[in-house]
Amino acid sequence: MTLSRRGLSRRGLLVGAGVTLTLPWLESLPRSLGPKNARAAVPEQKRFVNVFMPHGAAASWGEVTGDEQTITLAEVQKEFDGLQSKMLMLRMVANFTWQRDLLQRKGWDSNRTGDDFNICPTCVSPVGAFVTPTHSRAAAAYATCVDGDAWRVQAGYSRDTSPKNPQSVDHLIAARLGGATQIDSLQLGLFNGGGGLDERHGNLSRELSYDENGDVRNKQLDPRAVFDAIVGARNPPDRALAERRRALDLSALDAVSESIKSLQPRLSKGDRERLEQFLTSTRALEQRVKQVVPSLACSDVGDAPLSAMWIPGELGFNGAAPEVSMDTMWRRATTMNDLVVMALQCDATRIVTYMLDNSRSDLNYSWLLNPDGSRVAAWHAETHVESPGYASNPPGFRAITSWMCRVVADLVRKLDAAPDGERSLLDNSVVLFGSDVHNADHALFDLPLILFGSGGGVFKQNALIKFTETIPDMRQLRDLYFTLLNQHFELNVASFGDDVRGVPNALMTELLA
Repeated sequence: MTLSRRGLSRRGLLVGAGVTLTLPWLESLPRSLGPKNARAAVPEQKRFVNVFMPHGAAASWGEVTGDEQTITLAEVQKEFDGLQSKMLMLRMVANFTWQRDLLQRKGWDSNRTGDDFNICPTCVSPVGAFVTPTHSRAAAAYATCVDGDAWRVQAGYSRDTSPKNPQSVDHLIAARLGGATQIDSLQLGLFNGGGGLDERHGNLSRELSYDENGDVRNKQLDPRAVFDAIVGARNPPDRALAERRRALDLSALDAVSESIKSLQPRLSKGDRERLEQFLTSTRALEQRVKQVVPSLACSDVGDAPLSAMWIPGELGFNGAAPEVSMDTMWRRATTMNDLVVMALQCDATRIVTYMLDNSRSDLNYSWLLNPDGSRVAAWHAETHVESPGYASNPPGFRAITSWMCRVVADLVRKLDAAPDGERSLLDNSVVLFGSDVHNADHALFDLPLILFGSGGGVFKQNALIKFTETIPDMRQLRDLYFTLLNQHFELNVASFGDDVRGVPNALMTELLA
């Protein structure tokens, strides 16, 4: 996470020893920037949450129904049922940032048997679908839309061993917002599944966020550290003080009790109720954070290949994993979701990058079951289980995709339940849920992508937009980010990312309300 050097926003503050907690929007409070005693207007803050799922999506990813292109959810997307009115699903969006050979190949129009790695010699996949190395280079390009390999060489860095990568979209937005919030941008990880690094530095398969100097901004896996940053974001959080509070079973809210007392008389009856609800939910979240496994870390050393991944005392690696409680894993996921909501609701940050797992994760998802009752194995291995064709996708892959959709659905519903002036927090935000590849075919076309939230009325909802299937003319991910930058955040960005065809950025006007 990146802390801002500037002052606080116009929202109310609760301040105490080692704690500076920004409150959600309350109509009773004056702006900190603006006429004295002016009542706060409906907030106009725009937010962006980029939720990344590795390995693509199992089975189909939504279909077009009739002329209106309304959404028909795929089986793996059933957790999104009831959320269609807040969804904009995209089909046939690609990222040809560096896949130059695909422009000379037919892509979907012809198939081949087998793959570049001889993992599945009988599988049928589109010609040109496999590229090497996929899981490092595709992930590195997902939030940058720039060929990281070429960029490093041009900048004088090692292509294979340098940790550098071009600036990602989250840091571009944060730089343009200019320290408007206490945390410029927040990088989170749900799991840190070990796996091959695909011939590049480990950053490229484990991280998505890079600043303007090409330096990585590592994701935070420990919910306690995330909570501490949110409640102590005015300055770098004092972790020792936070750990002392936890050891004494004290709440961060205890440190701001006097600030709460002085604030309450200034609030309307409705705002006092909203404040009490916020404080109650914050105390409950703080307790949940204490109970969640603090960090899911790999036992790697430096840039050596990852050898293991564990939850202490519970989770093994690959085939050695014992039974893992679904409750344990779901508690971790929902707690991290709650922290995302709190960070946005308090305007601690407006930009979140959220990796549900690393690219090419071999984390054993043994808390999930296949239809026959057997436990799901390692994610990457499950994507390449031999089958008549990749389009069918094995049951373990489908189970993991469905679980990831469940995690995102939980996040979206919580954002939609959080008030933000006259709209919900979701309505003032854009949540992008997507992956860097199509599915087990490693293709960088028809990426699984869904936008949740209209960005304050900017984007269409309850629709599926299917772009052209012609490979050379397929719309690019860089244009989606370009549209987000200029239409949602109104940043007047001249361009974003690269296109090997030399095609300039163009707004995706089809997405606009």
